[in-house]
Formats: sequence, C-alpha cells, structure tokens
Amino acid sequence: MRDGESGVTLIEVMVGLALFALIGVTGFSVADSVLRTQRHTDGRLERLGEIQRAMHLLTLDFEQIIGPDLTYDGESVAFQRHSGRGPVAMSYGAVETILQRRLDGRRAQVALPGLEAVTWRFLHASMGWVDSWPLPGDGEAALPKAIVVEMVLARGDSLSGDLRRIVHLPTGAP
Repeated sequence: MRDGESGVTLIEVMVGLALFALIGVTGFSVADSVLRTQRHTDGRLERLGEIQRAMHLLTLDFEQIIGPDLTYDGESVAFQRHSGRGPVAMSYGAVETILQRRLDGRRAQVALPGLEAVTWRFLHASMGWVDSWPLPGDGEAALPKAIVVEMVLARGDSLSGDLRRIVHLPTGAP
C-alpha cells in the first residue's frame, strides 16, 4: 500500500508546468529581443561601413587630383587623378539615390547608395565657397582650394541624416 504523501498531486504537476511555460516564454522573448537587436545593429554597422568606404574613396580620389581640369556641370564633378599608370579620368555624380564613381568613362561604380540629395561646393581663394566650377569668366585655369560634398542620407534607413565631407586639394588657389 502507498502512503498518502509519496506521490505528486495533479495541482503540483500543473503548477510545475505553468512555471516551466512561464520560464520558456520569458526565455523566448529575451532571445527574440536579442536577435532583433543584433539584426538592427548589423544593418547599422553595414551602412556605417558603406559610408566610411565611400568617404575614404572620395577623399583619396580628390587628394590625388592633378591638373586644373576640374569641372562641375551641375550633376557630376569630373577631374583627373594620379595613378600608378598615369592620369586617370574620374567623375562623381548622383544618379537617382546613388552616388556613382566613374574611372576613365567606364561603367559606373556604386560609391554610396541610399541618398536623397547630393550637393557640391568649391572653395575659391578670393570668392569663398561657390556652387560651380570653373567660374564663368575666370581666366585662370586652376583648381579650387577645397571641395565640399554634402549628402542627405535617405530617411528610414538604418543611418540617416546629413553627411558632409570637405577635401582640401593638393594644389588650389586660383
């Protein structure tokens, strides 16, 4: 015969199952939250990497500019830069929501996607920041002292807002 206190009652089993279910739901919620945070963080880190690569590439290209042939047609900036094989024709311009980079007129490379707007300005030695280059009626063919590119990163993206890069050119001063 069994003693009355040797087994587990139905109520004890139900309480145990309820506690186990509560711990399971809590654990699932914590794991889901951690995974969502990780996906969000990974997206932001990937976007930050894209931005850093684009700004680094843009800076390197403009810091290696040669000759006074920099032009801005209202959409893209064209110039020549130094390379190991000699001068290379370069251009940067925005097409829809993408900042594109071209080398020697070949197929465009995506420098930075996810943009709302891109503006360029040029530092003239005596006139300050101007919106076009070369200036109409400016007899001297020379480079600006610096170039600034201002970009508006698309809203709703993992990183959004205004981005500005100023690059001092190696031989400015018109």
